[in-house]
Amino acid sequence: MSFKNFINKTFRRGKCIMCIYVSEDRRIRLDYVIPDGKNLTVHNKSYIINEDDLFLYKGIPSYILTTKESEPVKINPLNQRKSLMSADDYNTAISSQVAKEIFLATKKGIDTGMISLIISGLTLVGLLVLAYLGNEFLTEIVTKLNELKNIIASFGVGG
Repeated sequence: MSFKNFINKTFRRGKCIMCIYVSEDRRIRLDYVIPDGKNLTVHNKSYIINEDDLFLYKGIPSYILTTKESEPVKINPLNQRKSLMSADDYNTAISSQVAKEIFLATKKGIDTGMISLIISGLTLVGLLVLAYLGNEFLTEIVTKLNELKNIIASFGVGG
């Protein structure tokens, strides 16, 4: 038994759920996990939990979980129904839902701070472009004035 399982079983008995986890190679592991709302995560796989599949084992709420189903195994013969997706599919669906929520949260709108930052950045870029073009223009004017000075000097006018 891992340290986390020991702590959950001993000190968090009222909050934890015992999971009888049956792996693909038919090994059975007992894990004591604290659920996250209607979801339960065991061995990096997420499961949907509901009260219909719950049973008490030595006074601890328990579920039987497999790698093939996203819901606990039905032990009540009156409540037999097939799971709609595998545990891997459910885990992928949760992950994509989280990504979608993050995307929607960033898409909701741009606040005034972001707008002022964008305007400031564009103003800075504009000033840099003007400085570059102004420098090119001034260099060209100086070159023309020097040519004009040389032409005037060649006629002997001026000093």
